[in-house]
This record gives sequence, structure tokens and C-alpha cells, in this order.
Amino acid sequence: MTGGLMRALTDPEFRARSEIREAVRKRREAQEAVRAEAEANAQAEMAQNERILASEFEAHFGELVIKADVSPEAAKRFIEILPTFAQWCEATGVPWLPDAASTVATFLWCLWRDGKSLDVIQEMAKAIQYAYNIDKKWLDHAYINAAVERISELHKNKTVH
Repeated sequence: MTGGLMRALTDPEFRARSEIREAVRKRREAQEAVRAEAEANAQAEMAQNERILASEFEAHFGELVIKADVSPEAAKRFIEILPTFAQWCEATGVPWLPDAASTVATFLWCLWRDGKSLDVIQEMAKAIQYAYNIDKKWLDHAYINAAVERISELHKNKTVH
């Protein structure tokens, strides 16, 4: 045997360092396994939460439409389009069904700016107004109607926005 190999086999300090290196390697592997498991659990929990939120969201909007006393066709459209407003509210940091009608009007102007048709904007305004009525929350409908009216005028005049 060569000197280095013989020393590795017989030197207690060398063996202790090797054992420490091996223990550190195993500890790192164990930590990585724990991290991977925690990540998988977090992903599963997030997916479950998303499913719960989606069903609650759908149930809320379904209830909202039923209470609105609208036609089944209108109810279907509201279910399809109200989440757009809810997402915009969340993205801009305002609560769902904000207190200020100017916030709703701003959303409608954003739709106009983004090139949405007048029909889409009018339908969204109706859906939002129904949502406020159902939630028994006050909304200055005149403010919203004025915004839609102004957008309609711009649409008729084909004014560039």
C-alpha cells in the first residue's frame, strides 16, 4: 500500500474528517429532500386553495345573478364578465365593489382605452350596477351613466382616445 492510502486507513483524524464530510453530505441531502417535500406540499395546498376560491367565486357570482332578477342570458353574461372587473379591482388595489363611483368609471374608461366595444362597456356597466344593487351597496349610478354616455359620444364621433 502507498503511504497516503495507509494513512487514510489508519489515521483516526483523517477518518474523523471523512466521517464529518459524509455526515455533512447526508445532512444536505436530507435538507434538500425536506425542501422538496415542503415545496410539493405548498404547491398542492395552493392548488387546493385555488379550487376552493374558484368555487366560492362562482357560487358568489351565481348567487349574485339569481338575486338580480335578470334573464338567464343576462345572468350568463354577468357571470362571464364580472370577474374581469374583480380582477381589475384587485390589480389596482381597490376592494371589490369600491365605494367611489369614479373608480368604476375609471375601469370603464380603461376598457374604452383598451379598445373594447361600446356594447362590451355598456354591458359591463350594467353588470357592475346589478352587483352593487344585489350587494345593497350604494353606487352613484348617475356618475356611471354619465361615463358610459360620454364614451358613447366619443364612439359615435369616432374620437381617437
